[in-house]
Amino acid sequence: MRLILIFTLCFSVHSVWSQDQQVSTGFLFNGEPYLAQNPVDPHNLVVAWMGTEIENLEAKITIHIRVSFNSGETWSDIVLIPHVLPEFGSADPSVEFDAEGNVYLAYIDYSPEIEEGGIYVRKSADGGLSWLQPVLALDMHADGVQYPVDRPWMVIDLSNGEGSGNIYITSTNPKTFGDVQPPYHPYLVMSEDGGSTFSAWQYLDGSNWIAGDEISQ
Repeated sequence: MRLILIFTLCFSVHSVWSQDQQVSTGFLFNGEPYLAQNPVDPHNLVVAWMGTEIENLEAKITIHIRVSFNSGETWSDIVLIPHVLPEFGSADPSVEFDAEGNVYLAYIDYSPEIEEGGIYVRKSADGGLSWLQPVLALDMHADGVQYPVDRPWMVIDLSNGEGSGNIYITSTNPKTFGDVQPPYHPYLVMSEDGGSTFSAWQYLDGSNWIAGDEISQ
C-alpha cells in the first residue's frame, strides 16, 4: 500500500508541474529575479532580473524583462531597461501590478563612482512590453552619505480602501557603498498619483526602536 501511495503521489506531481524553462539567456551573471502576475489578466506574467551586458568592452549590469501572456508557456524577447545615464549600472529590480493591470518596475540605477543615481520607477501599460521614462523615487544622496537606496522593495495597494493604488517602496543602507555608518535605517517613500511623483522619504524606525543600531543590513 505504501509503495502504491508513493507512486501515485509522484505521478500526480509530475502531471501538475511542467518542465523548467530557461528565461534568462545570458552567458555571464543573471541573478536576483522578481516575478509578478497581473490581477486583471492572470495569464500575464512579468519577470525582471539583473543581467550582464557588454558595452564598450565593459561588463555592465542592466535590468532585463521578459513577459508572458499565456501563463509562462512562452515568453517575449528580452526587454533591456535603459540606464538613466550611459555610465550607470542597475540592480535590485522589483515588479508589481496595480488593480487596473498597469505594471511598475522599481530598481537602482547609479554611477560606478557612487556620485549619482537612486531608486527609479518605470510604468508599463501594455503588460510589460514597453516602459515609460523613469521617475526618481529616492535620490542616492537624500540622507547624506548613508546612501538609502539598497534593496528596494515595492508593493501597490490593491484594496478598495483609502490608499487604493498607492505605491510604497522601502529600502535600506548598503554595506558596500562609501563609508556608511550606524545606525542603519529602513526607508519609505510613496506615490499617490500612479508613480508620477513620490513623497519625501522617511525612516521606518525611530527613537529607541532602531532597526540596525550596530549590525549592517
